[in-house]
Amino acid sequence: MAMLDLALGAAVLALAVWMLRVRSDVAAVRGCVALGLLLALAWVRLSAMDVALSQGAIGAGANGVMLLLAAIRGCAGSDASSPSRAQEWVVGALCSIISAALAWAMLSLPEPQPSLGGISALGVTNPVNEVLMAFRALNTLLVGMVVVLAVIALWSMAPDAAWGGVAGLWPLPAFASPWLRWTLVAGPLAFIVVGLLGFPLAGDFLAYPPALAKPLILLIGAAMTLSVAAAFALLMAGPPEGGA
Repeated sequence: MAMLDLALGAAVLALAVWMLRVRSDVAAVRGCVALGLLLALAWVRLSAMDVALSQGAIGAGANGVMLLLAAIRGCAGSDASSPSRAQEWVVGALCSIISAALAWAMLSLPEPQPSLGGISALGVTNPVNEVLMAFRALNTLLVGMVVVLAVIALWSMAPDAAWGGVAGLWPLPAFASPWLRWTLVAGPLAFIVVGLLGFPLAGDFLAYPPALAKPLILLIGAAMTLSVAAAFALLMAGPPEGGA
C-alpha cells in the first residue's frame, strides 16, 4: 500500500503543477475537479471517510460546477490576457515558500508530538475524525461564515447598475430582497446567538444544559441548512446582471 500512497501523492503534485501551467481556464477547472477527487482518495487512505465525502461533494463537485460556470462566462465575455511569465514565477515562488514552511513545521514537531489532550475520551481511533468530532460545532460555524462571505464576494463583482437586479443565469429573487438576505445569514446568526446564550446558561460559549442540547442542535442545523442551500444556489447563479 505504500506504493499506492506514493503514487497518489505524486499524482496530486503533478496535477497541481499542470493546473498552474495550463493556459485554458476550462481545462484548469477540469484539473481542479480531478484534484479534488484525488484529495478525496487521499483522505480515504487516512481513514477519514467524512472528510473524504465532503471533499468529493463540495471540493470537487459543487466548487467544480461553480468554477466551470465562471470559466465559461469568462471565455464568452472577457478578453483578459494570460498572466506573464514573471507573474507565474512569483506565484510559483510563493506556493513553494508556503509548502516548504508547512513541511518544516510538520517535520520539526517534538517527540512525543503535541496533542489536543482530553479528546481521546470520545473513543474514536482515527485522529482526524477525533478532532472533527471534538470541534464539530466550531467547524460548522466557520463553514457557514465562509459560505456567506463567498456569496458577498461574488456579489461584489457585479456592476453597480445591476444591484437590486436578478441573477444572471436563472430567475432567482432580487438580490435586494430582505428575506433572501436574512436566509443567507440565518444559519451563522442562529449559531452565534445560541453560542452566546451558553454563557448565562452554562458559563461558556456553546455550552448549554443537556435538556436543551437536542432542540438547540436541531435549530442550528435547520438554520444552517437554509443558509447553505441559499448560498450555493446564488453562487451557482452568479452575480446580478440585469435590473429588477
